[in-house]
Amino acid sequence: FPVTIQLASLYISELIMMNNYPFVVHQVTTQITPAPRQEPAPIGVYKKDGDYYRVAQLRNSERRAAYRWNGRRWDYARGYVFRLTANELLSVEEVRAFGLRTGMCAICGRTLTDPESVQKGIGPICEGKYGRFLSTVSA
Repeated sequence: FPVTIQLASLYISELIMMNNYPFVVHQVTTQITPAPRQEPAPIGVYKKDGDYYRVAQLRNSERRAAYRWNGRRWDYARGYVFRLTANELLSVEEVRAFGLRTGMCAICGRTLTDPESVQKGIGPICEGKYGRFLSTVSA
């Protein structure tokens, strides 16, 4: 007849109580502690190990994702949203330099088309938002 886990556990308990069990059994209690929850990196542009990363808020979600610059476009960088630190966050000037080199806004990922934005390397909306964001992170 099939022996279930519960039935086997009952037999073992009875054997232990009858002292017929050939081994000394010690009850071991282990407390499993969950891994500490990792916080995602703040929204922004980062440089880590020579590569550029952009952390953005996902649409219609509280979650964030990281994207790596491959030289032409931003590709999803799995897991990097948890690996980037505030030390690697770029300043507004560094973000502008990235935009001047690539023709892309490092913050929103769009191609810079307005002549003034192309000349500055960043659009006016992203420049204002990113500057305010950096002041809250460094405070």
